[in-house]
Formats: sequence, structure tokens, C-alpha cells
Amino acid sequence: MSTQHMRPHVTINCEEGESIMSFSTVKQASQKFPAFSENSLRWIIFNSKLNGATSFIRKVGRKILIDDDAFVSWINEHKEAA
Repeated sequence: MSTQHMRPHVTINCEEGESIMSFSTVKQASQKFPAFSENSLRWIIFNSKLNGATSFIRKVGRKILIDDDAFVSWINEHKEAA
């Protein structure tokens, strides 16, 4: 029997009066926001300089983290009239 271990997302505590920032890996973000597959998130990240996604992407070495709150804000800014 194999068990899958899910790493918790990264949370950064800020100084008093500031909000707590929460980051996810691309895989975790695709699970948290199922409308976006890993591949679609990677496409958004690859084209981040054209689509403004740099606002929610953080790179630490080779690791790419997504600021969850900033990602939701970015989605809300890019809604089109139906």
C-alpha cells in the first residue's frame, strides 16, 4: 500500500499589523484551483511578462512559488465581459 504525502503550502508570518502570505507550488496551486491545470499554470508562468502574472510569481532558486492571494486578485483583474 502506497501513501501519498502532500507537502503543506508555505506560509510566511509577517510583522504585527501585516497580513500572512501563503505560497503554493505549481502542483499545489493546480489542486487548490482546479480550473487551472499544472500545464496551464506553467504556460501562464512562462508568459508572465506578457500577461502580468509576475505579480503573483516568486522564484526562490529554481523553485517557483505562487502567492495564492495575489493569484486570485490577478484572476479577478482579468475577467472579461460575458
